[in-house]
Amino acid sequence: MYIPLGGTQTKLLNVWVIFTFVAVWHDLEWKLLSWAWLTCIFFIPEMIVKSTTNTLKVESSVGKFLYRELSAVAGAVTITCLMVANLVGFVIGSSGINWLLSKFLQKEGLPTLGGMFITFYVGTKLMFHISDAKKKHIHSR
Repeated sequence: MYIPLGGTQTKLLNVWVIFTFVAVWHDLEWKLLSWAWLTCIFFIPEMIVKSTTNTLKVESSVGKFLYRELSAVAGAVTITCLMVANLVGFVIGSSGINWLLSKFLQKEGLPTLGGMFITFYVGTKLMFHISDAKKKHIHSR
């Protein structure tokens, strides 16, 4: 379905069609459509950032460091957002999103939200290092 729709050439449109199809295929429920559309919304910034950074080539070591750190932060934000989308689609429904956000943004919920974000940040950095190690291993052959 993805390729006939244009593949990566029309990715911004394709994700909406694909995820809506997947939601309807499983069951025509508002919470699954909410999951599909939230997922698409949360993918848009990532696609825009990737498109922008592919045109910019950072050469300095400080620039590369900042790029890597910002990418890790962006990865942590994306993972957190996709987790919220999954909770909406498969657990709390669209009506529960206000409740979830209110719990996370209260004084008692901020440490949990911060801990999740730091965990996702560290996990993203770890995946960058694993990816770099694989590239070095392939090039050293």
